[in-house]
This record gives sequence, structure tokens and C-alpha cells, in this order.
Amino acid sequence: MRSYIIDLDGNEANLRFVLPLNFVKGSFASNDSSPVNIQCIEKCSLYVADWANVMKFASSNPEFQNFFNLLLSKGYSKTIQLLANLIRLNAKDRYLLFIKEFPDLIEGTSNN
Repeated sequence: MRSYIIDLDGNEANLRFVLPLNFVKGSFASNDSSPVNIQCIEKCSLYVADWANVMKFASSNPEFQNFFNLLLSKGYSKTIQLLANLIRLNAKDRYLLFIKEFPDLIEGTSNN
């Protein structure tokens, strides 16, 4: 899958690609629409949960609460790293990093 945004001119900008057995999220803010779009670029299963139900389940299940907190923490770290790379790296270095992280997307093949 990929997550992307659409700028004011209607152009798409990829935020990240999501490999199998990973999570993709738009926004966890309740009652707010997310600026993030999600597209499946290969056949996949997608499970969707709304914020209220996730919070209700987490409040009654400490193990899930810990898992969910870890998931949010990792997602936040990935977002900060993405922003840092956008600021620090030039286009060539960002592309080389992309090739390193997602070689199957460049080759047009998948191990799935």
C-alpha cells in the first residue's frame, strides 16, 4: 500500500509505502477527516477500525493498550525520520534511500 496526500494543485505526493504485515494509518484524531489517502497497490487485506472503538477496546485490555502505544510510538518515529530526510537529504539521496528500503518496488517485482 501507499499513503499519500494531494496538494492544493491536485498533485499527489507519496508519504510512505507499506510492506506486507505492516500498518498504514491515516489519522487517529476523532471527528477529523484525514489529509492522508491510502491506496492498495497490490492485492491485500485491509482491516479498518475507528478511533472510538480502538480506545474502548484499549481501555479494557492492557496488553492491547501496550501494543497500541508501541505502534503509535513507532509510527511517530517513522514520521519524524521521514520529515528529517525530506529536510536533510537532496533528491538523489532520498531516491537512493528509497531503493534501499523498497527494492522490490523499483524492480517491479514482489516477494508476496
